[in-house]
Amino acid sequence: MYRFLIIILFPPSLAVAQKVDTAYINSNNEPVDKNVATYYVVNEGVGRKFTGTISKFDLSNKLIEKTSYIKGKIEGPYRIFNEEKSLMLKGQYLNNQKAGTWSLVDLKGDVIGMEVYDLKGALLREINLNSIENKIYYNVHEPAQFKGGRKAWNEHVKKNLRFPREATKAKKKGKVLIQFYVMKDGSLMNFETVRSPHSSLSDEAIRVIKAGGDWQPGKINGRLVNSIRVFSVTFNSLMF
Repeated sequence: MYRFLIIILFPPSLAVAQKVDTAYINSNNEPVDKNVATYYVVNEGVGRKFTGTISKFDLSNKLIEKTSYIKGKIEGPYRIFNEEKSLMLKGQYLNNQKAGTWSLVDLKGDVIGMEVYDLKGALLREINLNSIENKIYYNVHEPAQFKGGRKAWNEHVKKNLRFPREATKAKKKGKVLIQFYVMKDGSLMNFETVRSPHSSLSDEAIRVIKAGGDWQPGKINGRLVNSIRVFSVTFNSLMF
């Protein structure tokens, strides 16, 4: 599988208020003046034990790396591009360790490889998907769908979706976007939140999607394929 040079950029230890800081660095990630810099780094976070994100860009403003932190630990979504910007490695960190499924994505958005980690950061297996049969496609002719279509999905949501207490207390509602893989056999895997008003809404949206069972796989030229699906679940005021 392709290798990426992952150099985690650690946050400033004295950040005490929500703010955005920009710093310039060289190819060795050392601080330098702007006029001799190779990259710049944007810190967005809060607290002495940093919670937020650190994003690394090249001087043409293309994202190179994005790391999430919770209370000083690397936790949450992570993204890194290779030097040619032709491949992206993405996954989740848990307590400073890689966890779950990490995906290697090409310029078309197709997944061509995966790495699977346990919750302690140990690599369990590598999966090469760089073939017509195994690739996970971003663009397909017939998108994967809930079995029974939109009508069946609406009935499933009506019976099973619950408004989380945490979101009610926080007075959060709205649309949640979840991305996941629908495999050729209809099984679902690798759920992640694209956008959400509140983390509890994301958790509930994923729970309801999983509870619906296998999906109808996507197709290319009539052939069943593994595909990437971005799906929305809406939480509105009528559910309070």
